[in-house]
Amino acid sequence: MASGQRKSKRQDERWIARDEIVRGPGHLFDRRLNAIFDEARFDRWVQGRRKRFYVKEGRPGIPPGVYLRMLMIVSD
Repeated sequence: MASGQRKSKRQDERWIARDEIVRGPGHLFDRRLNAIFDEARFDRWVQGRRKRFYVKEGRPGIPPGVYLRMLMIVSD
């Protein structure tokens, strides 16, 4: 880097608030799967089942219902 003074450059705002992001309608499969999981109270059930396996300290992990949905993502 050359010696001398740095010129201060003002950067644009890079942060976008979550509520400002436009969301698409989603995929029919995902909507139906979430409806089935909600009706069966799956997230609450699996959260209770895994509770004894996790410690109380540290950063919280990914909720098990979300983790299962992530495992269902298929790459092309």
